[in-house]
Amino acid sequence: MNKMSDNSVACRRPLVCILVGQSDMVGRGIIDELPDSLVEAVRCCDWRYLYVIDRGSREGAESRSDGFMPLTRTSQYSEAGERHSFGPEWGLAEQLTIVQAGDGGFDRSRPVFIIKFASGSTSLGKDWVPGGELFKGLVELVQKGTRVIAREFCGAACDEEIQMESSRILREDTVFFWLQGHSDASGNAEMRKGYGDSFIEFVLSIRKALIPQDLSVAPAPHALNFPFVASELDWLLDERSKSSVRFAKRLKEINRSIEEACEILKARSPSIP
Repeated sequence: MNKMSDNSVACRRPLVCILVGQSDMVGRGIIDELPDSLVEAVRCCDWRYLYVIDRGSREGAESRSDGFMPLTRTSQYSEAGERHSFGPEWGLAEQLTIVQAGDGGFDRSRPVFIIKFASGSTSLGKDWVPGGELFKGLVELVQKGTRVIAREFCGAACDEEIQMESSRILREDTVFFWLQGHSDASGNAEMRKGYGDSFIEFVLSIRKALIPQDLSVAPAPHALNFPFVASELDWLLDERSKSSVRFAKRLKEINRSIEEACEILKARSPSIP
């Protein structure tokens, strides 16, 4: 990444998308199925990708990128699948570069940085608890990524400038995407019942871990916390299968817990869509 002039930085703030979850967020997509038009649209923009996937996963060995790289068909390699693959980052790219681009939509000249930390077959109640290995790994990767953006894209120089710019990026330029819950749905009733409380604890804890609350510089009024977007979980229902019908019902419980938790969090902060 090339450092940019002060004038360029002022008019081209980055968009940082943090993608977190289990195997659906990891993505096992077949790269040849990505449309050429989408790949070309992203190539013409400035999209960078940093990832750690399948840390501690039961599905295979950990894979990671060597810093930020351009988002391409072959950006992500899965040791678990022993091949290149892709995930929801490409659905996001499609929305921003094609569907919502144009007049009044997303500015395709805006640099986008994807930071993904996801691990297959993990549960919120057991694996993503604040202070656990996955939680600490997520915080470490996001802090590393935003510091790189602050230094190499935004032009921050000394440690103090990098820290302040990193905090500004997290407060004003970041969206957090969460796609997780299938493992909890397949677990015991206690895991499903406790999902909402665990979700609230996770959101509050990750914000506290990433954004110091005692900064001397006041944040923008709209950016007290980065937006946290929780995706609705889906399942390809086979009505002929009792187990499939049963799992679909359990997944609805998780979705309902997420929805109720978001309402509680929304009352505390405006940053939960």
